[in-house]
Amino acid sequence: MQGFAAFIQRVSDLVPPFQALAVAFCFIAGTVFLIRGILVAAQHGDTPSRYTSGAHSKNAVIAHLVIGAFLLALPSVVSASLETLFMTSTAAQPTEIFAYAPEAMKTITDQNARTIVIALLRIVQIIGLIGLIRGLFLLNAAPVHPGSGLVGKGITHVIGGTLAINIVVFVGMIESLVVG
Repeated sequence: MQGFAAFIQRVSDLVPPFQALAVAFCFIAGTVFLIRGILVAAQHGDTPSRYTSGAHSKNAVIAHLVIGAFLLALPSVVSASLETLFMTSTAAQPTEIFAYAPEAMKTITDQNARTIVIALLRIVQIIGLIGLIRGLFLLNAAPVHPGSGLVGKGITHVIGGTLAINIVVFVGMIESLVVG
């Protein structure tokens, strides 16, 4: 068990640099989306007949501008989504799981097991961030492929990603729902 705990801890230690990489990627992608939206809008001017369907439609231009702004301001988007679902703008730390869900965690008494749980929760939080980002990308692609269900998939990813980002509080809510 000691080797597995060390492995999970090493993977968990990679979360902060990976999170910084994801935010930097979103900043670049958001800039590209904004530039593309502005260029397509400028190219077609204000003549409605010049907008075609697909990547050059009005809806695609609006999606590029809105999702580009969301990606540029990703920390604010994460805070807003956390505020919407959990009434707090910051995610709980994985070490707080034992306070939020005492009934579910009462059987975990070994220090190695606690380390594994905390590390796994950190990994779930970064997967949630990736899910939220993927949801924004799906929402950006939705106007280009109408009728493909990308809006529903994108919203599902955004909500699921937000729940995973704040998995500690979510587990506590589920525990209070089930246990009472």
